Amino acid sequence: MSTFDKREKGFESKFAHDEELRFKAHARRNKLVGLWAADKLGFTGAADGAIPYAGVAMDSAGNLYGATISGGASGAGVVYRLTPGSAGWQQSILYTFQGRPDGSAPYPTPVLDAAGNLYGTTNTGGANKNGIVFEVITNPFQYTVLYNFCSLAACADGSDPGTGLTFFQGNLYGTTSSGGANHSGTVFEIY
Repeated sequence: MSTFDKREKGFESKFAHDEELRFKAHARRNKLVGLWAADKLGFTGAADGAIPYAGVAMDSAGNLYGATISGGASGAGVVYRLTPGSAGWQQSILYTFQGRPDGSAPYPTPVLDAAGNLYGTTNTGGANKNGIVFEVITNPFQYTVLYNFCSLAACADGSDPGTGLTFFQGNLYGTTSSGGANHSGTVFEIY
């Protein structure tokens, strides 16, 4: 191995280590902010949702966006926005899940694109009861199911997307915990 190869390997190792630390820091921050917001807001379990399991995403205006895995009118969870103000945080319910065909139990932290649109997954519900990828356009409001999992024979496209999404170059990436060719999960791309 040449000196150049060793140096390249060292830089790659440092980059991987730095990215791992960044991911852990962001995950911890999101969880703590979500817990803080839940404590400040005091979810009732009714129309405002219950159990804000994941963290929150913040837009450039300082609004926080998150989801609850239950509560709401149908008990299937909600997507909410918290807006800071002089009287404290004001909650707005952006969407209430019905369970089927629009999904239920949105576990992971949603992600925002540059336009302020929100993307997330539910690990249950949807047309095939195996989870969905959704989009919430915030201005003007529109909710769209982008993908229903287990749409292919033998759930070859995966099911139960219980992790968050990554937004990269206009595409969404994520994983499922089951389904796929070996029934052990998939990595997916939505574009």
